[in-house]
Amino acid sequence: MKNGNWVFWTFGIGSVIFMGVTLYFNYNYAVKLGIERQGLFGDMFGASNALFTGLSFVGLILTILLQRQELKDTREEVKKQGDTLRNQRFDMSFFSLLNLHHDIVGKIETKKENKKNDQVISITVTSGRKVFNDAFAGLMTYIKDTDDYEYHYSKFHERSIYNFDHYFRNLYQIIKMIDDMIFSSDELDNFNEKYKYVSIVKGQLSQHELAMIFYNTIYSKGHKEFIPFITRYHLFSNANQDYILDKYKDFYSKEAYFE
Repeated sequence: MKNGNWVFWTFGIGSVIFMGVTLYFNYNYAVKLGIERQGLFGDMFGASNALFTGLSFVGLILTILLQRQELKDTREEVKKQGDTLRNQRFDMSFFSLLNLHHDIVGKIETKKENKKNDQVISITVTSGRKVFNDAFAGLMTYIKDTDDYEYHYSKFHERSIYNFDHYFRNLYQIIKMIDDMIFSSDELDNFNEKYKYVSIVKGQLSQHELAMIFYNTIYSKGHKEFIPFITRYHLFSNANQDYILDKYKDFYSKEAYFE
């Protein structure tokens, strides 16, 4: 029995008991009267009929109110079930995209020709997360000792865009899906739930991946759509700060680096 229904049930059961008791005492009283006085008592019993009619009307109102309460409870239960199904669908989509992220990382590869006397004698193939390690080391040779970040990053970007563009786009879609999801009507609970999922994503990123995301997003033609999410969810809170050159750190507020 729902908490809000006990009043209806108590009143209804009480009304039935009251009518039963009233009929019982009226009947016993009528039996004790003589035949000549029972007709007069029957006329007086009309008042009881009016009372019972009134109680019946009240019972009808209570029935309607009870049905309304049950409909409300049903709607709430359906909503809870809908929320559960929605969250289950979100989890399926989220972990599917996360698996795709790992597939993309695993399939990223670079090839380097090893030459001798201008002849290719071998090809070194690098794949997976080691590509990010090598890319980071290569990027540092472009930007570490220059103040013209745009020009030198653009040279690196031209060489590496085909390796990393799919990676950045999929990672962005994962975080955007989390940010678009409504987990709760309570603002704080909603944000905490989103942050929990973003933290799962952060846990999948290596230090070199975080560094590459940083340098890509501060480039004018990089994936700027990441910037609000990086700040909102403190994406660089786990980043190795030694990988982010001091002269570029001020691009992001402290929120991006600290939880």
